[in-house]
Amino acid sequence: MRKIHGVVYFERDCRKCQKRLVAKVHDYGLLDFETLDEKVGHTEFELRPFECPKCGQAEYPQTLAMYNKAGDKPELIFRKALGSKEMPVVGEGGTYGVARSVEEQAEYDRGLEKISDVWERGKAEFWDGYTAWAMEDWRKAVAELEVPEMVAGYQAVGILLLPGSASVAAWRKAVREMEEKKRREFWQAANTEMIEKDILWVFPDNWDMEKFIRRYGRERMRYVMLHVPLPEELEKWRTEAIAQLVKKKKTGDTGILFERIGQLGQELDRQRRRSHQLSQLLREERQQKAELEEKLSTLRRDLERVREGRKVFLRDADDIRKIRDLKGLVRELRAEVERLNALIPDVEEEPTVTEDEEPQREAEKSEPDLSHLEGKTVAVFGRLGDVEEVEGIRVIYHDGDRVDLSMARVAREADVLVVLTRLISHGVMWRLKEYAADQGKEIRFVRETGVRRILERV
Repeated sequence: MRKIHGVVYFERDCRKCQKRLVAKVHDYGLLDFETLDEKVGHTEFELRPFECPKCGQAEYPQTLAMYNKAGDKPELIFRKALGSKEMPVVGEGGTYGVARSVEEQAEYDRGLEKISDVWERGKAEFWDGYTAWAMEDWRKAVAELEVPEMVAGYQAVGILLLPGSASVAAWRKAVREMEEKKRREFWQAANTEMIEKDILWVFPDNWDMEKFIRRYGRERMRYVMLHVPLPEELEKWRTEAIAQLVKKKKTGDTGILFERIGQLGQELDRQRRRSHQLSQLLREERQQKAELEEKLSTLRRDLERVREGRKVFLRDADDIRKIRDLKGLVRELRAEVERLNALIPDVEEEPTVTEDEEPQREAEKSEPDLSHLEGKTVAVFGRLGDVEEVEGIRVIYHDGDRVDLSMARVAREADVLVVLTRLISHGVMWRLKEYAADQGKEIRFVRETGVRRILERV
């Protein structure tokens, strides 16, 4: 069986610089197709914005794509638009068009888990009814069969296959003339792949009814979608699928029935969109309520202080900014004093180093102690590089060219900020000084560019 190396990516176009961006999401390794499909169906891909390396603009992805990297050249397996009917998002919809609530997704997942059991309990009754339907107008039913389906049916009843040069018409003629006692077994074998592989194996939200109609015929699909056993949780997807089977021109009682089904499918879609709008409105109102409750709580605390005879002072926003700037200046002056003190020569007599001590001192010079940084994150501004770990220290990087969202994110993640003084812009340096002073984080200014040398100076 062919093995596939499935790798999933988020994709988007940067609206600012028009660059196509790709972010790797998950690597499934080398698997057969069915195992890979099952694992994809049970994987949750967390939606998060990712930045453009050129302009720093961070936005949510537009599409989800999977490639097969088993060969020399990556092969596209699928690409689907996020927030579409085929790839709805779960939870906060944001800018996406089609979104499911967590409860809706949980209901859908429960239905998927029940498909096998529901099919086992109801398949005998289904095949009886489906065969009886075909026998009512055998000629019409056979007219929708394709050669591979008829081959499966012939093999099931033990009839010799027609030669490879035989036309589709010849195959269908032979089936129409088949003995009635063999027709049931033939019909079930010919339709098994359609039912168990395309209808029950494919997730209902990925049913491509137009493709099914072209391949299997509209009449067969109508019967199958109306009668195939499905869990109750998936009935809404059955209704939507049936709505797509309705012809534009409808006549007679059956036409009226299918027209009503189409109307119900459209109404279901409208209700789903309406439910999503109401959930967004409810979320906004809850947020406003939380903000008002926080303000009310603050006012109550201030009122209690007034009642206790305490004076309440409200600091101006400009004063807060000035204080933050002054903190940065104070820290800068302290660092400069420490640097100048380090330049003052030490007049004390240098201690004598014995022969036994010399190797130890050399070892200390060659292997500095970095234990005080173990478990911390050090952000280096002024060079690019991949996230790495050095002796239990997580090191992350930023180019230091401009003040942007990426710089702020890297600074937030770090415990210690390191500025490469020769490679960073003044704007970024001053912003980092202010941020470090305001947040109480360590900040170091070094000239070295090697990772180990940088860590030695921290």
